[in-house]
Amino acid sequence: WFGQRECFLNERTVNEETGNSHYTHKTLRSAYLSLKRNLDYLFTFEAILSWACATPPICWMDALPT
Repeated sequence: WFGQRECFLNERTVNEETGNSHYTHKTLRSAYLSLKRNLDYLFTFEAILSWACATPPICWMDALPT
């Protein structure tokens, strides 16, 4: 995905008064970098959910003496 849109995401705009530049599409760039950085953690709930379904529930009442 990034390879097809790399030029667009890296596009910069120059402020003519100061000569400084900034990314033109900063919010899109920020969203992309956030997804890229957190990709390993996005679907961890699925792993936890499958583990929870495979493990019998623990009830605190089962630990009480009879």
